[in-house]
Amino acid sequence: MPGGRCQLQIRTDQYFYPTVNSPEHTQFAIQAARTVLGAENVETDCLPLTISEDFSSMLRVKPGCYALMGNGVDSVGGCALHNPEYDFNDRILGDGAQYWIQLVKDRLK
Repeated sequence: MPGGRCQLQIRTDQYFYPTVNSPEHTQFAIQAARTVLGAENVETDCLPLTISEDFSSMLRVKPGCYALMGNGVDSVGGCALHNPEYDFNDRILGDGAQYWIQLVKDRLK
């Protein structure tokens, strides 16, 4: 362009809906996690995260709760997903399985 000027055109697209948990189902998830892991190991007041997740599309059809389980910051690979240093902490497999079992038991009462 003459005089060193340029033009810029920006277009944004929204590919994912926000992931919005159902308050009721969030309480179910919290209770199961507290039962399995202890209340001191369950964070219930986390700030909103800016991650894209296709689970948001499912939550538009059926209420539910997207929950996260920590990998352990002091473990090998204790960092965020999608990181070249990430290494799943196999020691949490039992806790994760127990969480899902507890959630199902609680809901089938």
